[in-house]
Amino acid sequence: MPLRVKGLRVGLYHYQPATHHFERISTNASAEKAWLYCARQHFVRNAAALFLMTAVFPRTMWKYHHARAYRVVLLNAGHLCQTFCLVATWLGLAPFCTAALKDTLIEKDLGIDGIRESVLYVAEVGVPATSVRARRQFSQNSDRHAAGPSKGAV
Repeated sequence: MPLRVKGLRVGLYHYQPATHHFERISTNASAEKAWLYCARQHFVRNAAALFLMTAVFPRTMWKYHHARAYRVVLLNAGHLCQTFCLVATWLGLAPFCTAALKDTLIEKDLGIDGIRESVLYVAEVGVPATSVRARRQFSQNSDRHAAGPSKGAV
């Protein structure tokens, strides 16, 4: 869900892995909708893009039966999100992830049933805070960590 991405119109997109492209599936997207998707968490309002991770469970169930398939899907979502955060940080962006979601709203807008395919996780990305206050806070935290723990600190 690009909200402020140069060269990409706001909307809901589906990634087509076979052809390595995005297919726009809906124009029903906005910063307000993103905020609602993520249970009204305040930091979502500044996101440039949201990545809604879904799983099609039968794709995994052929290999891992029943409960094991569900566990593997959740592990893979965590691995994907961690990689997302590492790459976004390397690119100088500000990633964040949440599992605090309004599943039914997201699944309705994506046109998925919530059983065979369900939303699992949302990774978001924005630009780092560049305000004087944010730089000052970052500098204070960096100085504190660089100095090491103080005597008596645990």
